[in-house]
Amino acid sequence: GGASGTAGSAGYTSPQKAKKPGGGAWSQLRFESFLCSHLSDLWASGNDELAEIVLRSKTTLQLLEQNPRLALTIFTSAHPQSEKQWEATVAKSDPLAHPSNPRRVIDLLKSARPSLPLEASTVDASNKLKEEGAAPLPLTSGRALAVTYLDSAVGISTGKQASTVDAEEEKAFEALPSDKATDDRIADLHDELAFLLLEGVIAERQDAEESSSVSEGEGKGRESELGGLYRSKLRRFLSWPAANVRPERLLSTLPPVLRRERALCLGRLGRHDDALRILYCDLRSLDMALEYCDVRYEQLEAKKKRGEGVRVNKRATGTSDTHGSDESESDPYLPLVKVALASGDREEGVDAAVKVLSLRRDVMDCGTALRLLPRDLPMSRIARPFLIPAVVDGGAEVRQMKILAALLRARYIRLKKELTEAQIESQSNLFSVPALKALGLGDLIRSAKPFRARSVHATSSSFPDVEIIKHFFPRYLIIQAKITNSAISSISGEGRALADVSFVVAETSDEALTPTLTVPLKTLPTRSTGSVWCALAASPQRLDDVAVIACELRYTVLNVDATTGAPLSFGGGAATVGLGHTYVEELQDLDIRPSDFEYR
Repeated sequence: GGASGTAGSAGYTSPQKAKKPGGGAWSQLRFESFLCSHLSDLWASGNDELAEIVLRSKTTLQLLEQNPRLALTIFTSAHPQSEKQWEATVAKSDPLAHPSNPRRVIDLLKSARPSLPLEASTVDASNKLKEEGAAPLPLTSGRALAVTYLDSAVGISTGKQASTVDAEEEKAFEALPSDKATDDRIADLHDELAFLLLEGVIAERQDAEESSSVSEGEGKGRESELGGLYRSKLRRFLSWPAANVRPERLLSTLPPVLRRERALCLGRLGRHDDALRILYCDLRSLDMALEYCDVRYEQLEAKKKRGEGVRVNKRATGTSDTHGSDESESDPYLPLVKVALASGDREEGVDAAVKVLSLRRDVMDCGTALRLLPRDLPMSRIARPFLIPAVVDGGAEVRQMKILAALLRARYIRLKKELTEAQIESQSNLFSVPALKALGLGDLIRSAKPFRARSVHATSSSFPDVEIIKHFFPRYLIIQAKITNSAISSISGEGRALADVSFVVAETSDEALTPTLTVPLKTLPTRSTGSVWCALAASPQRLDDVAVIACELRYTVLNVDATTGAPLSFGGGAATVGLGHTYVEELQDLDIRPSDFEYR
């Protein structure tokens, strides 16, 4: 009852009679803002009865005629205002999904007769600086009100994107029942917007009956600024991928003079060759034809970025594959080359085709385009505009790739070197090795005096210096082997990196000592020192007089970068197979006595 009282059929009360709570009259603007806000809340409530009150209220119509831009917010304030909001909008919440309200709003807006001062009814000069078709219409007619409402409802100015379907989810969607009635209603409203824009173009033209022989430039010169704005909005809508307009309907009603719009309709039908013939042959504009191809290229690239399993919903874009070709879909510039060559003027067509090759050589299939050129075409016709720049660009690209590869390799080597140094540092101290800390060694009893280990047999030139330190704990014997890489290549005389360096207990003479853990080094650069570890579980009370431990040093010799000293191949295990020579050096035996585990 309260709602209908405020927005009832009697219209709104004059602001001079409306009093503020504290006394005094409201201004006209404040009063109209209050009414619009109240009516907007009723409209956005989702209650059909309240929506009916808004549509039938004389107040709504009066507001549309007195302050149309403010009054439009009654119906548009609940529309998504950004791409993120559109993505979060479910199908049933689409502004055009209601079975009857959008159509009734359009009828109401078309019936309005806005009364605006002269300065508000002209096109703002600053709007010319905006993107084509993005400037707002002067709300001087019901048609302009309806166009502005539909522009907001379809989302062309607020970031709505063409709907996509993931290939993995496509089957699930196909299993759902199709809401054809809703789809058809939305398509009808998209068609309504296109026809309203076309109506605005025709109504504002002084030469609506001119013959089809008038050129694009001449036709444009005879239309008013408002007609030009309607026309730019129509082009923008037909170029918008998310438009659900049915181009075959619009195509049959377009005046002959609107050739560019006809080309856009043909493009939406997949008839790209026909569209390019209009732009290049009829309008004689290579720039327009190139712009058309550029838009198609950007759309195809966006589709590729979404992945092979994502396709643009063809019902949403209004396109069809029945007239297209695989070649056209893979390279949007090849049809323009064909159209130019088949235009009738051989010399002009060849010049246009070569110009397309020159301007878009970095994004088009140049090999296929060159094969389309006449076989008797002199090389000089394409050498300067295309071949020479293409060769220069190719050489520059190769150099750039080489520089980039060198920079990436240098970064890779630096990072690997830092990683290797960090591992060596982390294994340099008995109490900092994570694997040993996990054993719960307890208190250190003592560490034996370091000594240099010798190989039992003749050593290779790559055999490193090995220093052994024995650390005794109540239940463990930890053997530390400090390895200094002094390996030198006998051929080049350069240092050699060692990989997969490990100290291994091959055998013990007493079961009281059992090998439990080895901690290797993945990489040991030349002239570097690092520690490898071997842990043996010990039972000192079970030891006989002397226990003998047979030890081995295992490592793989790798080549190194002559400048940085970093190994040319990093990694362990199978990664080094075939990339170096692996050695197993038998070291002198170690003697362990029960007294070694006693505190001194």
